[in-house]
Formats: sequence, structure tokens, C-alpha cells
Amino acid sequence: MKKVWKKLAAVLIAAMMAVGILPMSAVTVLADGESYVEITTTESSGVYNQTKTSTPINILMTYVGPNGASCGGWTETITISSDSGYVISKIEATVGDYSSQAPQLSVTSGTLEASSYASGAVIKINNVNANSTTLSAGEETARFSKFKVYYTHTHSGTLVSGKAATCTEDGWKDAYYCDGCATYFEDSACQTAIGDATAYDAWKTTGNGKLQGGHTIPQTWESDAAQHWKMCDRCHEVEISDTRNDHGNYKYELDDNNSKIIEKCGTCGYITGEITLTVPENAVYDGQEYLASWYNSHTQIKDKNITLKHEEYDGTNWVTIDKPIDAGKYRASITVEGVTLTKEFTIAKAKVAVPTAATGLVYNGEEQEGVIYSIDYSEDGVYAVSGTTKMDYAGNYKAIATLLKTDNYEWEDGTTESKTVNWSIAKKDITISWAGDSYTYDGYAHMPKASASDPNAEIVTDPSDGCIEVGEYTVTAYLAPGSSSEQNYNIAEGESCTFTITPAQYKVTAGADGELTMGAISDYTITGDGPYDEFVELTVDGKVVDQANYTAKSGSTIITLRKAYLETLSAGKHEVEMIWENGSTKTQFTIKKAEEDPTQPTTKDDSAKNKDGQNTTPKTGDSSNMFLWLLLLAASACAVTVMLLGRRRTR
Repeated sequence: MKKVWKKLAAVLIAAMMAVGILPMSAVTVLADGESYVEITTTESSGVYNQTKTSTPINILMTYVGPNGASCGGWTETITISSDSGYVISKIEATVGDYSSQAPQLSVTSGTLEASSYASGAVIKINNVNANSTTLSAGEETARFSKFKVYYTHTHSGTLVSGKAATCTEDGWKDAYYCDGCATYFEDSACQTAIGDATAYDAWKTTGNGKLQGGHTIPQTWESDAAQHWKMCDRCHEVEISDTRNDHGNYKYELDDNNSKIIEKCGTCGYITGEITLTVPENAVYDGQEYLASWYNSHTQIKDKNITLKHEEYDGTNWVTIDKPIDAGKYRASITVEGVTLTKEFTIAKAKVAVPTAATGLVYNGEEQEGVIYSIDYSEDGVYAVSGTTKMDYAGNYKAIATLLKTDNYEWEDGTTESKTVNWSIAKKDITISWAGDSYTYDGYAHMPKASASDPNAEIVTDPSDGCIEVGEYTVTAYLAPGSSSEQNYNIAEGESCTFTITPAQYKVTAGADGELTMGAISDYTITGDGPYDEFVELTVDGKVVDQANYTAKSGSTIITLRKAYLETLSAGKHEVEMIWENGSTKTQFTIKKAEEDPTQPTTKDDSAKNKDGQNTTPKTGDSSNMFLWLLLLAASACAVTVMLLGRRRTR
């Protein structure tokens, strides 16, 4: 309906212009996409309001006097606007005959440029850039005979769908219609104009918009393993005649991943075969050769001259070789019809286990191997071991393993430097046993005897000669200094022993349990079997007797207590002890009181007292019993005489 009204409006405007209601105007299109229209106004002092239209520009002129009167003090406004989709860029207004010479002009959009207001002068309104602007003259008269309005139009294209061509009918392309300017375009951006409806109809049937019907030949081929052909690109049902042929004119090229050479039909591009190159993977040097190989999947390739080449990288260049054997970086290549496929591979160095130290070795008197070889590479000349590898003594030792073929071998850790193997033979632990821990003094040296749990261990003791004197001693065993035993053994238990030498148990051989009687005391002799040269002292009742009170002589040891000393002792039992350096013996003797004569009075002799009143006379009996003592002496003399006579008779 909108299109109908626009057409009716266009017809009406044309009719009005034909009868003079609207002035004639023409649209002029400039090269830069800008257009303009010239509109002539009716300039008469009797016309107060008028509207002028020339699509797409409209001009509304209004003249209003004070209180609506048509007298002085007019206010004139002229509004120039554009249809939707159009933008006014600038205006050129020609001054008419009835205009004031100096109107007070202003404009709502744009900038005024006026040098004269005389009849015929042109006033410019620049930089409007809007779809309307209003020109006002204030209280003056501004009459214009002509307006030249420049504008631009932004096309808005609406899709006008075309019709697809078929194998039996023609069709036409899609087009775009701008409703604002009633123009058809070939593109959605409305850059390529077709024209009005008549031009559009011609464009569809005979112009650029026509789509030719009938079968079409595609660019691509249909193919199978033997032949190729083309099908109609529209219906995909009809084979294009004279296009079916066998594959041929073969070409060779690398695939997209450069992993193989492919064979293609030179006409349709169908892949008829491929050649693959296989190189060794995870190769490790073992003295054997590692060769690449190739495979093809089409007989055409078999007819070609395919060459296989091996190269080794020397650190700078690739050098052609016969067979890859040694560890290193290699590449293999095949060439078919000038197309080369190359793949790299490596032969890694063989890993060699580093010799290890034997553990838990303990001295046993025999030669022991301290280095363990995981494989017998040493005999193959892969590595050599220097230093100490076996030993029969305890100690710490070092062996050096050196790779001899570093080009093809490396240690397990990836290095090739010599490796140090530290190993050891531990000392053998032994236990010392001791025989004897207590001795009685006898004048000779004594000491426990030490013996080692391993009889081959040479041990010495400190002290080495034993001990003689009474006492407690500690003897220590240790390995003989400077001997192999010191290097090979360790005393783990029983290193020392404590022993004692107790005093000798001497005996009294004569004079034991003697009896003395006061008043008849004489020297008292005791004999002990201890050595005379070791005699130390004599005690009576636990008190050391002064040497002036006894004599000592050898044979073993003969001690004679002097009478004077004995007489100082009281009646009763007395313990006597003979003490040597390393022993002693004890006995006792008794001093008995003399029997008293009851008929004889006791006489006290004060002359025997010292200045302190103490008696200094030895207690040898009471003097009042002298008769009894004399009688006893006579009896003893008789007994001696009888004994001597008896000996003579015996002789």
C-alpha cells in the first residue's frame, strides 16, 4: 500500500507541476554520491504562506504579522526538510526582489554565510547535516526566489528473492530494493544500482541477474579406484558426456604431514597409491646394522625408479653412508619422480651398568673380590677396571672403571666419565676368653691366660709378664702392633679381665700355742714358713711390736720375743701375728700366773714403782712363792739330766 501511495504522490506532483501549481525542478546527482534539487518559489507580496515540494525536499514558508495582521513587523520562517532516509548537507538560497536589505537571519541547523542581501545574491547555509533546518528573519522580510538544496541518501535495501536456475529453466539472482529512493540494487550494501522496476525486469531476463538454466559442468571430479568422471552440478544425477576416463598422467607429492609420498591421478587428483618410509625406532647400539625400509601400495609406483639413501650427521653435515651401525643421528630418504621423503632416526648409545662394590665382605684369610660386574663388558673391551679389585686383607679400597668405547657406550646415568668404586673388607670380630681370675701369692708372677676365638689372631696382653704382689689387677688384650692381625681383626668382646692375687696363707711351724708362766718367763720363739726376706712386722694383740722387743732370722722366719717384753704382758691369752709382704699367719700364747703360797705374805716392793707410782717390774709371778719356783727349777734340771743321759746311751 505504501508503494501505491508513493506512486500516486509522484503522479500528483507531476500533474501539479504541469499545470503550474508547483514549479518545475530537476534532481541532479553528483559524482561523490551527493545530489541536489532546485526549487523555485512564488515571490509576491500578496502570498503569505506557501509550501514547495520536489521529492525528496519540502519547503514550508510562513509569514506572520503582529497579531496576525499583514502590516510591518513581519516574522518570516522558512523550514526546509527531507524525506525519510535523506540528509540535507547544505542549502543555497537566492535573494528575491521583496527581501529586506539587512534581514536578521538565523538558522537552527548549519552555519550562515552571507555577504550581501541584494536581489539575486546567494546566501549559503553550510554543514546542515540534518533532515531539517529552519531559517528565520526576525521582524524583517526575507524573500527568496529559489532554493538549491544539497542532500545525501542512505540506502536501506530489502531482499527481493531470486529464482534458482534448474536443468530445464533459467532463473535470476537475488536483488535489493531501497524503499526510500524506489531503486533496485544488485547487492545488500546498495552499491551497484539496477534501476527502477522496468530496469529490474530487464536485469532478471537478459542482464547480469539472469541465471542460465540447463546441466552444468562442475570443477570437481567423481572417481573410483579405476576411473574419473563429472556429474551435473545442479541435479547431480546426469553424467556429463565425454568426461569418463581411466586414471593416468600420475603425479607424486608429499602428503600434508610430510609423512609419505602419495600418487595421484594427474586429471582428477584421486590418490591411487602411496609409498611409506619406515625408520628404526628405539634403536640401541648392539653392533648390528639398522636399516630403513619402504613400502608401496600401487603397481604404478613399482615401475618407478625408487632410490633409498642413508646419511649420518657428523655434527656439521649429512654424510652418505652404506649402513647405520654406530650410535649417532641418521636420516633415511626415498625419491620418486623427483619427490623426496626424509625421516630422521637415532641409534642410542648402549647403556652400561657401572660396576658396584661388593657388600658385607669380612676378613676370612682368603682373597675376596670387591667389585661386582653386572655384565662381562670388561672382556669385550667396553671398559677397563684399574686400582684394587680384590684383596685378602681388611681395609678400604678403590677401583676405577673407565669406558673404552665412548662412541657407542655410556653409563646408565648417561655420562661417560670414569667411575670410582669404593669397597671395603671389614675386620673380623673376635672374642677374647680368659682362663683364671684369682691367685694366691706365692712369689711368682700370675695372670689369666688370654685366647682369641680365631686362633690365627695374634694377641698380646698388658701387662705381658703377669703380676706377683697381692692385689687386684686388670689385664688387657690387644692385637699385636704392626702385625697383620691388627689390620684384620677387631676385639669385639672380652678385651680386658680383672683378677686378684690374694695374700699367701702361711703357717706357724713351731712355737704355736705356747704357754708362759709369770715368774719363770724366758724368751719365746715362734717359727713361720713365710720367706724371711719378705717379713715385714710382728703384732701382739693387734699392736705392732717394736723390733727391739724381738729378733728375726731366716729359716723360714724365726721370731724370738725377748723376755723383757714378755714380762710386760698381762696374764692370759695373747694373739701374735707374723706379717710378710704378701701374707701372714697367726697363733697365740698364754701367760699363766704363778701358783701362790698361802702361808707366805705378799710383799710389796715400792722401789719398783716409777715416779707416777706405777709398777715397772715385769709381771713374772709373786715373790712370796719363790720356794715353789726353786722347786720347779730343780725338777726341770733333773729332767734335763735324764734326757741327756738317754741321748748318750743312744749314741
